[in-house]
Amino acid sequence: MRSRPAPLAVVKIGGSVFERRADLDRLVGALAGRSVILLAGGGRLADAVRVAQTDLGFSDALAHRLAIDAMARSAEILENLYPDCRAVSAAEAALRMIRRGLTPVWGGLGCFLDRPEIAAGWSVTSDSLGAVLARDVAATDLILVKSAEPPAGADFAALGRAGYVDADFALHASAFSGTVRFVGPADYDRLSAFLPAGDLAA
Repeated sequence: MRSRPAPLAVVKIGGSVFERRADLDRLVGALAGRSVILLAGGGRLADAVRVAQTDLGFSDALAHRLAIDAMARSAEILENLYPDCRAVSAAEAALRMIRRGLTPVWGGLGCFLDRPEIAAGWSVTSDSLGAVLARDVAATDLILVKSAEPPAGADFAALGRAGYVDADFALHASAFSGTVRFVGPADYDRLSAFLPAGDLAA
């Protein structure tokens, strides 16, 4: 009999959530002691890249790299704000943090660069990168925490057309074999209930 994969969730907290500290506190607190890897969106730092690109006209490829760097800075912000959050850049390090009761925050954003399956442009944001990370680390769940509620009954492609997720999310989410869930403000207080049950093997 094949063993079931150990429960592990990648939880992406959208950058816009960072604009409300009380919400961020609740969400990060809900992850404490759970089998999760936290991925931070770029938020206003990534928005600044968009503005700079509009003003200066540099390439989408450079904007992509700068937006990913903004996500790395968001990871540093989480590590600074929350003592139990620790930046990691490898799955093995993340698992060690989880076993110590800490919350690993993915800081190794370079893993998303120069990969042919990841478009270097604005069609890929932290939504798609969350799906890529979930696949890379063999997670069982991908949870995307958003500042808006998901449109009811929409599939991944429809969510992309509606602008709720990035344009390439359907492509990357379809390559992930686990469960995908969206969490909007109405469900922030229930986030812990959506996390996979069970513990990682020691």
